[in-house]
Amino acid sequence: MFRAITTGLLAVAILIGGSAASATAVKACPLDELDHCYTRSEMADFARIAVAMVGEFMGTIDPQNEFAPSAVYLIEDQQTVSDGCEGFVRDRMADATSYFYCPADNGIYLGLTQMWDFYVSFGAAAPVIGLAHEFGHLIQHAVGIPEPESFDEAIALENQADCVAGAFAAHLRDEGSINKTEVKNLEKFLRSIGAAERPGRDHGTPAERANAFRKGLRDGLMACNSFVNQHPISKNAQRSAR
Repeated sequence: MFRAITTGLLAVAILIGGSAASATAVKACPLDELDHCYTRSEMADFARIAVAMVGEFMGTIDPQNEFAPSAVYLIEDQQTVSDGCEGFVRDRMADATSYFYCPADNGIYLGLTQMWDFYVSFGAAAPVIGLAHEFGHLIQHAVGIPEPESFDEAIALENQADCVAGAFAAHLRDEGSINKTEVKNLEKFLRSIGAAERPGRDHGTPAERANAFRKGLRDGLMACNSFVNQHPISKNAQRSAR
């Protein structure tokens, strides 16, 4: 069971391969459940639902709409998109396997092949949680957290973004969009993309990612401040997802 909790769209441009994407009606899924409803060719439509759901959460913690990307780029197979982080943070153009936030242009880049892989491997909630993680990086940038200068700083920011994803999952749970089974599956998803324990890693280990997610799920967005104490991402407990 994973159900959409909003049909409204985040007030941000959604582009496919750099061109404006035309809006489509929300697909009617059996029992309104998003799992096993969308096909690979419909991932762009599913991505709009994902953006709307994370955007709805952003609205609960940021009524002034300060935590909004300049655009969300959806990238199909065989497409590449030049992004502001190319040659600066990344050594190649964004493509269908990408899934990242770029602070240089405040854009979120979602490769639809990667989204489909998440969708079929871990369920419909997984790519939405992945998107919430990228919004976590956007929030970090918006509140003035500097870009990491060491691997330890990078790991702290990645774990904090997983905590934000956990706070978003708590919002979904409280709205009746996901149940305990989905929550456990999301922990498996984050564990699956954790980094191996080794020198030079810049992402959390499977255990670190799952623990950070549970922290946000259990204690809300305010708890995520602990990863970077000097730059709180949430200052008002009333705006935290519980």
